[in-house]
Amino acid sequence: MLIWRAARLRSSSLAEDVAGGLIVGYACEFLAYLPARAAGVPYLVVVWPIAVMLAFACVPGLRRFWRRDPATGRARRE
Repeated sequence: MLIWRAARLRSSSLAEDVAGGLIVGYACEFLAYLPARAAGVPYLVVVWPIAVMLAFACVPGLRRFWRRDPATGRARRE
């Protein structure tokens, strides 16, 4: 979900963030699994999500993607 939010440069509804995050996460995990499996260490794929979380936690510019913007996703009252 962090990569999804960073690619869109904003947060939207929680359902959209979760759905997009799952798609992007599975795609990135699959692309990380292929070389790990070819190298004979399929469990090396565990490094990928840890590296993403560390990058988003350590880089100050990426920290804002951890939280959803509370103004988005709310129903509008008229």
